[in-house]
Amino acid sequence: MVDDISHEGLRVLLREEGVSFQRVKTWKTSSDPEYEPKKARVEHL
Repeated sequence: MVDDISHEGLRVLLREEGVSFQRVKTWKTSSDPEYEPKKARVEHL
């Protein structure tokens, strides 16, 4: 577990694992009818 990591450190780590970092270009929404209650429970934590 890491308490803090720089953008460059994250980029290097992802590249070593074969994962590319990409910004989200569109927002996705859930079709789950229980999404809002679940989201509220998680945000409360």
